[in-house]
Order: sequence, then structure tokens, then C-alpha cells
Amino acid sequence: VFILAQHDLKRFLAYCSVEHLGIIALGLGLGPLGAFAALFHTLNHSVCKALGFFSAGRVGQIYGTHDMRQIRASLKTAPLWGTGLFGSILALIGVAPFAIFMSELLILKAAVESGRYAAMAVFLLGAATVFVGALRHAMDMAWGGKAEIAGPAERPSVLERLVVVVPLLLILILGLWMPPAFRRMLQAACAVLTGGGS
Repeated sequence: VFILAQHDLKRFLAYCSVEHLGIIALGLGLGPLGAFAALFHTLNHSVCKALGFFSAGRVGQIYGTHDMRQIRASLKTAPLWGTGLFGSILALIGVAPFAIFMSELLILKAAVESGRYAAMAVFLLGAATVFVGALRHAMDMAWGGKAEIAGPAERPSVLERLVVVVPLLLILILGLWMPPAFRRMLQAACAVLTGGGS
């Protein structure tokens, strides 16, 4: 609910963290598969949130504000950071094929398999609410209105490009394919948490 009424970009991302902590806690309570999904979700969220805050900080410098109502046409004004911000928000709200979509899907599967239909319904309602509100903010910042910036956007350095490109590629790849070695690592961590396998 707070996400829907929030206009400060960094606070918006912080409220997203609260939502995802709830999702992780839900997964941990749904047996081995849920624990596996929660660990996967923790990694996905960490990568997405790092990308989101890096991009938000740079966008805030370019526009001279973190007020989302004043950040417009970021994909045109600052293509790299606009892409990083827009991509991170899409990933955080569970748009396919980003990795968070897959970890949330696994949590839903764990809820069905354990018969926790009420928990699943609450999760779906909350996720849908956040999806609608966050997508509206993201689209407005990416394309809406006329851009008014504090100063010209500097050409991004190679390191800055890597800060955006590497996390985006990682959450896309993990959303489409989980390397066997990575899966085994998550399964081992899950076994420590649950005393069994996923």
C-alpha cells in the first residue's frame, strides 16, 4: 500500500525491500522447495536492488531530484541509467523472464504442494497490487512527459556500463536457465536450512 502512494524513488525501492523480505519469509515456511525458492529469491533480489539503487542514484543526480513525478523520459535523457532503473523495477515486480519471476513461481508451486492456499492468495493479491502501482511509476519515469534535467548527462564510463549491464544479464540468464553447479549450491544451502534436499 505504501508503494502505491510513494513518490520518492529511493523510498520506493526501500518499500520494495519490505515486500521481498515478506516473500522470502513466506518461502522459508513452505518446506524444502519453498526454502530453495527463498534462497534463490534472496540472491535475485540482492542483484536487482543493487542495480536499482545504483541507477536511482545516478538518475537523481541527472534530474536533480528523486521525486518520481519529476523524472520523465529517462530512457531518452539517460539511456544507460534509465534502462538500469526501468529494468530493475520490472525485475523487482516479477516480470518474466527475469529471475525474480522464476523464484516467485517456485514459491507459488511450494504453496500449492503444501496446501497453503490462503497464504498463496494473500501473496498473489499483494504481488498484483505492487505490480500495478510500480509499473505505473516505472512507465512514467521511462517514457512519460518532457524531461527536465539539472544538467547534461555525462557519457557513462566503461565501469558504469558494467554496473548496469552485468546485473541485468545475470538476472535475465538466471530467469531463463539455472546452471547445474548453481542449482547444486542452492540445494546444499537449502539442506543446511531444512535438514534435507529440495
